[in-house]
Amino acid sequence: MNARRVLSAGFKSVTLCLIGLLAACTFDATRLRASATRAHDGAAQGDGEDAAAGTGGAGSLGGVGGAGGGDGPAGTGGVDRSDTPLATGIDTASAPDTGAETSIDRVDTPLATGMDVATGPDTGAETSTGQTGGLSVNPDTLNFGNDGFVVCSTSPAPAGALGLTLSNTSAQSFNWTAALGRSPSPFSFAPTSGTLSARGSPGASVTVTVTPRAIPFPADTTSNAYGDLLSITTTIPADSGHLVNLNQTARGAILAFQPSTPYDFGDVQVGTVSSASIQVVNTGNVSTDVVLTAAILTGQSDANFTVNSGAISQLSGVAAGANQTVNIGFTPGGVPADAMPATGTLTMSVGANAVLCAAPPGPLQLTGTGTVASVTITPPSQVFFTGPGMTQNGTAFNAPAQGFTYCGTTAGQQPITFGNTGTTGYTITDATLGQGVTSPYTISIGNNGDGVGVVNPGKAVPLTLISAPVPSNWNFQNPPTTFNDTLTVTTNAVGDSPHVFSIAQSPYGAVLQHFTPAPNGATVAFNFPNAVGGGQSSIPMGLANTGNAPATVSFSVTDNGNAPPGTWYFDKATLAGFSSLPDGVTSFSAYFSPPVTTSNVSYSGGTATFTLTETPLCATVLPVTMATTTGMATSTQPITVTPTSIVFAAIPCGTSAPTGVNSTVTIKNPTAAPVNWTASIPPNPVDNTTFTLSNSSGSIPANNTDTFTISPAPIPAAPDVVAPGNGAEYSNVLTVTVGSTNTFTIPVTEIASGLFLKLPASMTSPHPTSRPPFTSQPFQMQNLGDIGGTVTLTLTNSSPALLALNTQPKPPGTASITSFINPASSAGSASLTDFVINTSASAQQRGTERVTATIPASTPFCWPTPTMSIVGQ
Repeated sequence: MNARRVLSAGFKSVTLCLIGLLAACTFDATRLRASATRAHDGAAQGDGEDAAAGTGGAGSLGGVGGAGGGDGPAGTGGVDRSDTPLATGIDTASAPDTGAETSIDRVDTPLATGMDVATGPDTGAETSTGQTGGLSVNPDTLNFGNDGFVVCSTSPAPAGALGLTLSNTSAQSFNWTAALGRSPSPFSFAPTSGTLSARGSPGASVTVTVTPRAIPFPADTTSNAYGDLLSITTTIPADSGHLVNLNQTARGAILAFQPSTPYDFGDVQVGTVSSASIQVVNTGNVSTDVVLTAAILTGQSDANFTVNSGAISQLSGVAAGANQTVNIGFTPGGVPADAMPATGTLTMSVGANAVLCAAPPGPLQLTGTGTVASVTITPPSQVFFTGPGMTQNGTAFNAPAQGFTYCGTTAGQQPITFGNTGTTGYTITDATLGQGVTSPYTISIGNNGDGVGVVNPGKAVPLTLISAPVPSNWNFQNPPTTFNDTLTVTTNAVGDSPHVFSIAQSPYGAVLQHFTPAPNGATVAFNFPNAVGGGQSSIPMGLANTGNAPATVSFSVTDNGNAPPGTWYFDKATLAGFSSLPDGVTSFSAYFSPPVTTSNVSYSGGTATFTLTETPLCATVLPVTMATTTGMATSTQPITVTPTSIVFAAIPCGTSAPTGVNSTVTIKNPTAAPVNWTASIPPNPVDNTTFTLSNSSGSIPANNTDTFTISPAPIPAAPDVVAPGNGAEYSNVLTVTVGSTNTFTIPVTEIASGLFLKLPASMTSPHPTSRPPFTSQPFQMQNLGDIGGTVTLTLTNSSPALLALNTQPKPPGTASITSFINPASSAGSASLTDFVINTSASAQQRGTERVTATIPASTPFCWPTPTMSIVGQ
């Protein structure tokens, strides 16, 4: 056996004896000395190691330091590398001992004393050295209340405070600081910092008291929702800190109904029971008993609501974190007189000893209506008439969007099916259109073999709406009638309210008007001002689209007459997809640009044609289809003005164009004599907006040029902006006169960009009928602009009637609804349906009722904020 193993075993016994761990100790010194000249490993228990030179082994895992051996100089005490006090270095040599026994502690625990137990004379020194101090935290976890749980209470009181001890286990003092992890924390503590003296001296330990705050009510029962973490740091080098867990969890039940919203049994045939399942939910951490009580509040005396088939039901032990299903029921009664609404409640209560972390939920509202016959309707409330595709002027068009019909076509019939899932038959007794005899619709009530309008159980009868044709010519600005109407259908089914349907249909097409210059029949004559050969003259043009469909118009020269090709032209070959509501005019120009000539030449015989592309019309043709052109070219050297047209890009309403956005106009005088020039542009004829010229007159030397700039006018904010479409155009004409005979007209266009919002100016609300739920009247909101945006519609009601906007009826006051409306290029209109009046209102409308649109200030808005007034019948 290796000599180190022999010595290790002996040294272990000696060491344990010296530190009092063995009651009786004996060892064989001769055996130890005999083995001292060989290397010896420490035992697994942590015995020291003895090298041949006589060095004691290092204790491992908190073991005993080894004994120095040999007949030479005494060995050195063992080195303890563990976190426990270092064992005693032991010298057992029989030779004179001149060595030093040293015990070295490399950790944060007390260092043991070097000891000499040699039998020879001892002249060595025993020393003990330490490197750093240590902090002991006890305990490292505090569980408040009952093992970390604190019972909830409606009058909360905090759990008791707990303490922990901080101790210095080293020979050096150090400072400490503590902090809580959460802010605010459910705890406070004291002291928060201090100094710990070296072990064994006063101040080597301190008690930190942690005091919890009261658990609130209601409380969160999530595990350790009211816990925290106390962190302690010291000035000990390389000390990584110490954490103390503060555990505190609210203990109790949290009860709720699921669903928690009022439960409506709907229509229930008299003589039957309607049942449903709901759940009692306990999201807390303690089970509890629950008592449920069902009661009727209003309705016939023989109607009732039940819970688990009775008036009271006891639920034993609704488990923590679990749901318990209960059955509720409604019986309207057994005779026809019981066909009426009823209301009730389902109430939850608990015993006096129940532990709750939140109050029980309030009563669950229950409603139901007894019926004799059950009326079903498809569709339920709104009917859209959509016209077919068509071919117009040789162009085929697909069917329009829902709710639109091309002018000159007829939408197909729309059926409304009345069914009966009840136990007794009923009859459709009346079907009335809101516009009466002036309505564009007629009604046909069907017969399934039992009689006109008779709907027996399990059967159905169609009620068919038939639309009149949409006229070929339609005036959108002053329509002769409206294709929006209402239909009210009444049955004799017990408890059945009149059924009100909104009927939506709109003519669809472009209406092209106000062609400038004024035509003679279908032809317009362009008699151009004289133009210098090589120069040009122009005639302003305009065209308005007062319809609701975009129009694409193309202009082309088909015959130049006696003029060379290119003499006659238009600054816009196509007006693509323009639409202007109300009457806004899109501007463009026709031009005469004769070649250079040495004498005056008269040109005539030119013609141009105007054609439509992919444009459905609510007037059968364009107002002008052909133009004739004439003009005189003079031999004077050509004076030119460029550019021939100016367009400023889209500018948001209510803003100015960015600084520096302008267009330079250049006047060229190639003649041998100087000429004077003037420039002018009038205010916009609609809203007086003005383009700015940097200079309005000047003189140009012979064979020279002059320039000036034109800057865009600020786009007005609502309510001054006009003419929507894909941006509203602010069109004007810049006139430049050079000399006494040269006049140039330059179209100038500025486009307004923003939200162009329309609501009907007024809406007629239906007369309230005799009983709920309510009658309704639809309306549309349109965006004719080039951007979309969020719009809030607010109903203001000061009348006695109960009104609402897309919701159940509400008493007088205000109510709002917010919706996003797309730009005209992607979806030209959005419908906000069912503006409703409660039919149980006892008084007719009197007062101010209106719907007002509100747009965020960040959205460019180009029209006055629309308001729709509501007129009661």
